[in-house]
Amino acid sequence: MQRNCIITNSSSNKEGNNGNDYNLLEDFEKTQPPSFGWPDNRPVSLQDGVGYRSPCVSLQQPFQGSTSPAGQGRSVREFEEQMATLRKENFNLKLRLYFIEESIPGYQQASNSSEGQETLMKQLIDVRVEMEILRKEIQEKQDLLKEAAQAMTQMEKIQKDTELRYQEMIDELKQKIQYMEMDGEMEKAKSGHANTESMSDLLGHSEINENMNALQR
Repeated sequence: MQRNCIITNSSSNKEGNNGNDYNLLEDFEKTQPPSFGWPDNRPVSLQDGVGYRSPCVSLQQPFQGSTSPAGQGRSVREFEEQMATLRKENFNLKLRLYFIEESIPGYQQASNSSEGQETLMKQLIDVRVEMEILRKEIQEKQDLLKEAAQAMTQMEKIQKDTELRYQEMIDELKQKIQYMEMDGEMEKAKSGHANTESMSDLLGHSEINENMNALQR
């Protein structure tokens, strides 16, 4: 019977703490100025929500004349840690929602009427469609840039191969010209040597004829 009373008191304490925490959070939000800043006029950032924990009474209050087992203490501690984590996440989500509302023009006026909410939803849908279209266009342009880069690389490779082939042809033609020049010089040398021999032969014949004529006289 005593143990049942302890569990009942513990449950009622948990529920009371939950109500106090949510009431404190609502009071905290109501007391904030429209700019949603801290009391020292410091700008709010998403990091301010990290580590936030609403003041609450510890769930591990000792009961007079009773002892709780170790397993029950561990479960209460885990429950308290889980509640603290949920409070942090809740506060961070409220901050995110506030900044999103502030970033959307006309949100405060639109949120007060169903027609305004429909208009806001249409605007959000249009923005999402526009973002998707822009994302698709960016992807297409990126694909075109990749294709253009590949085409330029291929053209540069073809140009280098063509220049190399033309250079080889030019080198071959230069070698042929050098060989032809050398052949021409050799032909000239041979023809000059032959002309010299023929001239010497003619001179020799003329001298012999003169000698024969002198002897006959």
